[in-house]
Amino acid sequence: MKNPKIDRLVMQLAGLLLLGLVTHLGFADTGDGYVNSVNPNALTVASNGTAYTQLTNPPLSINIQAYLLYDTGIAGRIKSWWIQPKISNGYGIAYDLPGLEIYRESKSYPIGGRPKTLPYRPIYFNVSTAGQIQTQAVLMCNMLAGHLRDQGKTNAQIFSEDRWVQFKINVEYEVDANGPGSKKQIWEYSPPKMLKVRCSRFKGSSIPTPGKLQDVLRVVKATMQLKEVALPNGVCRIDTTTAIVANRANAVVRYRFVDDKGNKSKVFTTKTKNNRIAVVKHAWDIPNGPGTEQGWIRIVGVAPVFKTDDMPYSMQCHPKPSGSKLKKLGKTDSPSPGVKGLRMK
Repeated sequence: MKNPKIDRLVMQLAGLLLLGLVTHLGFADTGDGYVNSVNPNALTVASNGTAYTQLTNPPLSINIQAYLLYDTGIAGRIKSWWIQPKISNGYGIAYDLPGLEIYRESKSYPIGGRPKTLPYRPIYFNVSTAGQIQTQAVLMCNMLAGHLRDQGKTNAQIFSEDRWVQFKINVEYEVDANGPGSKKQIWEYSPPKMLKVRCSRFKGSSIPTPGKLQDVLRVVKATMQLKEVALPNGVCRIDTTTAIVANRANAVVRYRFVDDKGNKSKVFTTKTKNNRIAVVKHAWDIPNGPGTEQGWIRIVGVAPVFKTDDMPYSMQCHPKPSGSKLKKLGKTDSPSPGVKGLRMK
């Protein structure tokens, strides 16, 4: 004759043993996110014989086909997921292009409709070539030219043939799941795809030389990178790094910062190196008030005249602890040491 209490106890013990076995074996959810293809597979940057200038006949967008796979294994369900493109410079300064979250694809599942796996289906992104794609392609080509000048090559040698740099195309993603394996996700590594950039040779009748062109100082390209910093102690700031590419080495460039509120900084001075590039870094205090701190900042050339694209920021800063004071930040680029805090006035 069966004893219901004993049967119930046996079932409970079996459940505990199964849970212990799952934990002991280290069951984990598995996944993979990767780029399958990129179209076109190459971009072309034009040159004028002294510098690289702009993309030549660019497509409206870079078409990326990606996949996101996930399996919860013996137990668990997928609550939500997201995936977005990640594009990085493959030459020169390591840099991830900002703003790609606008291309994010995502999905959430209601209770009762949550799957155990993500199906094998393509996800498509169409990333505009305007803005950062063009800016970074031109910058990489000019950095390559600068490195070749450091090796003693002339403009005639540099721009007489095609040269190549590249973007790294990958994806960022996240899957929110439940079950014993969701806390120990194992993701397969997938290398990025490469989008080649051809730094094209100058196709004019002759390579311009200093004797043929008036050697007037000009900035060929200026590109700013921005990092948002919001610390628990109430520090709220943006760090900027700007690469200024001129047409001459050892050239003095004067510039200032302008923000979305019409504020202007004092005028700063830097000097290009032998590769005709000056890299300047600044840190700016941002007023730490209630809500989201947002706006934009750019560099405007005083002599010669030039400007960077507007670099937006949007961040939630922590309230300053009672009685604390933020230390003013100083300028970090070496050509003009000793500059005091960079809050705009």
